[in-house]
Amino acid sequence: MIAQIAKKYRLILALSISLIVCGCSHWIYHPPVQQGNVITAKMLKEVHKGMTPQEVYAVMGSPVLIDTFRDQRWHYVYTLEKRGDLIQRDSVTLVFRKNRLQQVIKGRSFRR
Repeated sequence: MIAQIAKKYRLILALSISLIVCGCSHWIYHPPVQQGNVITAKMLKEVHKGMTPQEVYAVMGSPVLIDTFRDQRWHYVYTLEKRGDLIQRDSVTLVFRKNRLQQVIKGRSFRR
């Protein structure tokens, strides 16, 4: 009988500890997750029509995506997440024609 009571107390203790640990998980540090290219206002000011792909590459860096079907279209995307929530998203698409920058398309920026 004492063994059964001790067994129940151990079970209750184990459940209590697991509930406490699960409840405290929001205090664990979750580092922010940055993905893609950081796109700054200074970079966008330096990029202008008529630049060669090499000049654009020197300013903006490597694009996240070069369109498979239209290789003259470069996409730059940046996202920042904290604890799974989207905090910031920026995107820019650069369109080249005849090896010269023709158009800069700024996507919708989101900052929380």
